[in-house]
Amino acid sequence: MIGFLQGRQYVIKASRNRGAHGNYLVNYGGIRYIQFNKIIQQETIMARVFSSSATDKTIRALDRKRERERMYMLSMAYKNAEELATKLVQRLIDQGVIETTSAQALRELFADLLRKISAMEEFDLQFKIAPIRTIANDPNFISLYITQYIIEDLLDHPKVLDVFGDDLEIYNAVDSVLSKIRPN
Repeated sequence: MIGFLQGRQYVIKASRNRGAHGNYLVNYGGIRYIQFNKIIQQETIMARVFSSSATDKTIRALDRKRERERMYMLSMAYKNAEELATKLVQRLIDQGVIETTSAQALRELFADLLRKISAMEEFDLQFKIAPIRTIANDPNFISLYITQYIIEDLLDHPKVLDVFGDDLEIYNAVDSVLSKIRPN
């Protein structure tokens, strides 16, 4: 019998005196007395953990790589906020995504947004991008955040007249600029 305890796989060899319901209880090992509807059962369970250290190492390595990539992208967004904001506003206007009365006001807005994203809590960031997380394969989380900001909040800005396009068009326009800060 194979069982799972706290995310680990165990092979269970058990001698059981099962009661009326035939319920099994998986334990780390030893003898355990269990009461089901006033029927006492005795179970002897030996569990052997299959060491999946290679899998664990691989998962930890991938997590570390993603975290380094994330920190690199946040630092690059902070350092190059002015340049990225200028390119981003120009791209959005050229592709007809945003109609505005002041491109300079939007540059300042996006520059501030790119600087503030590095200081945001992880929960707030994930909450903001949750509705469009599945818009692309392996999406850039900063592009997702800016896209969601454009979709939800930018229309409230006094210098923005209108926002055009669907979510994917806006994401592609934003990501065409912000993909430059993503490590290879």
